[in-house]
Parts: sequence; structure tokens; C-alpha cells
Amino acid sequence: AIFSGDPASAIKHFLKAWAAARATGQIRQAIIAASNASDSFATLGDLNAALEWDEQALELARSNGLPSMMGSALIQTGNILRLLGRHQDAKNALQEAQSAMAGFADSTTYSISLQYMGELKLDMGEPQLALDYFDQVGQRVAVADSPQMLLRCWRGQAEALCRLAQPQAALTKVAAALKLAEEESGTDEQINLLRI
Repeated sequence: AIFSGDPASAIKHFLKAWAAARATGQIRQAIIAASNASDSFATLGDLNAALEWDEQALELARSNGLPSMMGSALIQTGNILRLLGRHQDAKNALQEAQSAMAGFADSTTYSISLQYMGELKLDMGEPQLALDYFDQVGQRVAVADSPQMLLRCWRGQAEALCRLAQPQAALTKVAAALKLAEEESGTDEQINLLRI
């Protein structure tokens, strides 16, 4: 349902999966279901419900001592807090995620934490720090591994470069990102890039 553009149906399924996983002691599956429900609520624009489900995933990960799952839940919580405009709370969650995931610093999930920190720095009006985070992500991610993540990275770099009064560098980054977005059929990402 989530991949066919039906987040409302996806939420129903993820909440059923959450309940079934909790009932059968499948902690990791419960955390994943709660996180996916959160993403679906965010897609619908219900950030408060998204935060509620991220917090449930985080509590379950914390209470069961699962550092990688805790890091993942903190990353998602941090991003929702950012979208809600709660910048300091978002920063705290993302920093805690990076600490929790210190042993997983080569993981894609850790790279996502850097990406979200870059987006947070843009929201906080700190484009140079944002660019530093996006550059770290760009060094870690290859097109073959995660084109969508690289697209978001390049978009972040372009926006930071715009804010740093480097329009030519921003246009170069946007052109490369648009080419990749067209290859990956990323209509939403193409729109975001064209705005920049």
C-alpha cells in the first residue's frame, strides 16, 4: 500500500503488524511497524501522529536495549521534530542517534542521520554547517547503492550553496540531481529540485 501511494491503507496494515508483533514478542518487527506507520502518517501530513508512533518505536527499542533500532527510531523522531519546528529537540534526538550508532558509523542509517542533521541546519539558518553534513553524506553514498539518498543529499547541497551565495555551484549540483531524478522516475524529487 505504501508503494502504491495509499498511505491510509498502509497505516492500517502497519498498526495490525504492530499489534501482532507485540502480541508474539517480535520486538524488532514491532519497532519497524511503528516506524513505518509513522512514515505513513507523515506522508499524510499528520506530524503529531507520526511523532506519537516514532516515540512508541523509540520506547520499545530503549526498553529492550537495541542500539541500532534505537538509533533508527531516534533518527526518525528527530526528523519529525524538525518538521514540527522543534529544532532543539530535533538536534538532541539526532545527536543521541549518532552516539547510539557510533558502532554502526558505516551504515546507511548513520548516513541518514547526517542527512537529517543537514536538513535541520538548513532550517536553523546555518547553511555552511548544513553543507558540511551533506558533503559527509555525499562521500558515503554512491549512486548504485542509494540513488534516492544521493538525490536528497545533492538537493541539500544545492540549497546550502544557494544560501551561501554560490548560485553557479548550486546550479551545477541541481543539474546533476535532476538528471538522476529523471533516471529514477523521482517526480517529487524533480519538483523539489526545480524549486531550488
